This record gives sequence, C-alpha cells and structure tokens, in this order.
Amino acid sequence: MTTDDINDSLSRFVQQLDELSNLAEAGLLKSERLHETKCNIEDQLLQMSSQLDERSRLTIEKQIPKLRNMPKSGIFLQKEDALKQIAPLKLTVQNLIEELKVRQRYSELAGLIRDGEMVNRDKEQRAREYVKQKNIIVERLVSDELIKRNSKYGELIIQANEVQFFLTTLISLRSFTQTKKIKDRLERAQMGQLIHQLEICAKNQTEADLATSLEKYKEARDALAHKMFSVEKLTPQECEGAIELGRQILEMLKHAIKT
Repeated sequence: MTTDDINDSLSRFVQQLDELSNLAEAGLLKSERLHETKCNIEDQLLQMSSQLDERSRLTIEKQIPKLRNMPKSGIFLQKEDALKQIAPLKLTVQNLIEELKVRQRYSELAGLIRDGEMVNRDKEQRAREYVKQKNIIVERLVSDELIKRNSKYGELIIQANEVQFFLTTLISLRSFTQTKKIKDRLERAQMGQLIHQLEICAKNQTEADLATSLEKYKEARDALAHKMFSVEKLTPQECEGAIELGRQILEMLKHAIKT
C-alpha cells in the first residue's frame, strides 16, 4: 500500500466510526454491528501496520485486544456504552492519520529517514508543530462553516439593525433640534455613542436600566461583528441569549417611543 492508500483507508475508518456514533446517538446501534465494524477496522490496521513506522505499529498493537468477546446479537446498545467503545479506536485512527501528516511534512523538510524512522529530532519537532497548527486552522475553518449555516447569527444581525433604528428614533424624539442634519448625524452614529446619549437623556430609572441592557446587547453584537474568528467568538447559546435580550430591548424602546 502507498502512503496515499493508507491515508485513504484511515479516513474511511473514521467515517465508518462516525456512522456508528450517529447510530449510537439515536439509540439505534446494535451490538453485532458495532462488533463487526470494529473487528474489520482492527484487522485492516494489523495488516497495514507492517508498512508503518515503529511508533504507529506500537500504537496499533496497544489498541487492539488479543482476545475478542462475542456480544449477544440483536441488542440495542445504550448510547454511553456504545460511544465509550467507539472512542478509543477512533482516537487511535486519528493519531495514525496525524503521524502520517508529520512524516509527510518531515519529508518536505528534507529530514533523514533511517530504517523507516525519523532521525533528525529538530525537523521532526518542526513537522509536529506544523501539523498541530494546521489542524487548529482546519478545525477553525470547519467551525466557521457551521457558524455561517447557523441562521441564529443572521437573525441577530438583522435584529441589531432594528434595535439601532428604534434607539436612534427614541433619541431623535428626545432632541429639541428636529433638523435633518441632526437626524443624519444620529443615523451615522455607532451603537455605543447612541447608548451614551440615551444615558444622558433618560427620563426615568427604567430608561437608565435600558441603557445598561443595551450595553450588554452591544457586547454580543460586537462579538458577532468583530470576533467570530477568535477565541472570543459568540457561541450559538450566547447568540440565543442575545436575541432574547434584543426582543426585550425592542419592547422597551417601542414603549418609550410611545410614551
């Protein structure tokens, strides 16, 4: 088998184990299906181990049991039990994939291989660090795609525009100077500036509290607008909370406009 063949096989094993996990999550994984798939993957890992480096061979040897117990057939496995059995094998396969990536990068760095082993420790370390950083980037790309498909983020963006519109309207109504210039200036103002103006012209404690809620809402809006590619990004749960807060703020703004 070539390196590409081995990598393709390992990727296929991950996909098969993910399919088992999906069945387990739904409570639909039977004991015989899990046993058959695991044994098949383990057998193929043993076959390809002779073509791998010592580290990978030992990883496979450590994972695969010497004896296999035949499970009772026709039994639907509990979700937790099934996932517990799947996880170690999947982790082993993922580690093998990563080791192949390290060796590929090591070769790109012109590292010396003797008896199938990497002997230049500096270049090996550089290769491992490269693969680690690349994995982080790839995981972030996958996460970002999920973010884009989450309609809640789009809902928050639209809602934030609505909040700013009614906040601008309220402040404009409180202004003694009802000119087009003032209205244009308010429409170009950022939310933080508008909140500060509301704090100044608040008529009562309720409106002062509204300004505080707007500050909290602005933090979520800013995280969505400016920090979605950092560790401070807005999670889907935080987005749900911000949307609910936005609904309350809109009700308060509309009430203040009417009174």
